Amino acid sequence: MQKMKTNLRIFAPLICALLMLPEAVLADDISSMLDRLDHSLSYKEAYEQVKQKRLDELRSFLNQTSDPEVRYDTEKKIYDEYCYFSYDSASAYAHRCLATAKRIGKPEYIAEAQCKIALSHVSAGIPIEALRVLQRIDKSQLTPQTLLDYYVIYYRLWHDETNRIPDERHREQYRQLTNAYLDSICEIIPKDHPLHYDYIGARYSSQGKYDEALQSFHRCLENKDLTTHEKAMVHAETAWVHIFKNEEKKAIEHFVESAICDNESATREITALYLLAQHVSRLKSRDSERAIKYIHLALDDVNFFNANQRKLELGNILPEIDQERYEIISKERNAMLLALVMALALGAAVIISLLFVRNKNRLLAQAEERDKKNMARLEEMNRRLNEANNIKTIYIGQSIYANAEFISKLD
Repeated sequence: MQKMKTNLRIFAPLICALLMLPEAVLADDISSMLDRLDHSLSYKEAYEQVKQKRLDELRSFLNQTSDPEVRYDTEKKIYDEYCYFSYDSASAYAHRCLATAKRIGKPEYIAEAQCKIALSHVSAGIPIEALRVLQRIDKSQLTPQTLLDYYVIYYRLWHDETNRIPDERHREQYRQLTNAYLDSICEIIPKDHPLHYDYIGARYSSQGKYDEALQSFHRCLENKDLTTHEKAMVHAETAWVHIFKNEEKKAIEHFVESAICDNESATREITALYLLAQHVSRLKSRDSERAIKYIHLALDDVNFFNANQRKLELGNILPEIDQERYEIISKERNAMLLALVMALALGAAVIISLLFVRNKNRLLAQAEERDKKNMARLEEMNRRLNEANNIKTIYIGQSIYANAEFISKLD
């Protein structure tokens, strides 16, 4: 029994270390992922300069042409650049597309331009305006690609409203509309479309078939034709499925990839950074500084995009992050105060111990001094006794000699 207790004392620290090892490895893995993101974010201005250069070239070309068809095509390209970069500019060029389409007189161009106006409203979080535009679109004039875009816009609109609305009754109604438009997308999207498996995965996810959804998303990400912005979207959807499966590390991994793609594509609508900030702040190894950094970068992006609804959505998260940071700082402060109190207590104990030892040494020194004095007195007494004994011995010897001589005379 005693041997078992000894073994437990020996192995208990090792067992605790092994139990803590997976958590430490997890923290290191996440930290390395976030380091990759930080490296990408250091080139944020460079990526935006590339986008601005493309926009300058397109605007310059637009100013040099008067052909309506060429102008319409160029205005579409400029709109696509602005779509997730600046709401005001995207909306302006969507309306320019509509004006040019009306001058050309092609119904399919008009419907396509209306879809772009609606998408700009959805991206800005203005569903009512988007619905007004969508309801004016003549579906019979839509090309297969524009019809797909039309359903995608409706899907995004109701999907965003489902996540935004607090009332469960309306949320279920919006969820049904979301799934209905998602089914329509899956029915008409060509199998060779880069996002085919993305929408298949989204449908699996809506049905709670998360493993099948992940397979579809991963298959979609293998497609080399995906744009950087599309990769960001698919990674974000993959992250959400991992959240539903309580796989925090994998979710963060895909949010990081999504945020990197958002950064490289100069997306400023509403990025994965704010979602990543939430999950980083909730980790056991909380990195509050990084979370605050990411949330403020995301807020800068949304302010630049200039959509009030998106600002409100992001603004609602800031108090939560700040509260978590305050709690962390409070805990750190309390820990520092506890450490200070313990240090002071230890210091006081050391001082008291030193004073106690010093007093003991003083008493010992006094005792030693008394012992020396006593020893000196004893030595002096011994010396005197020895002198007295010597005198006594001499006296006795003389007495015996005298007596012996006297007795000898008497004889």
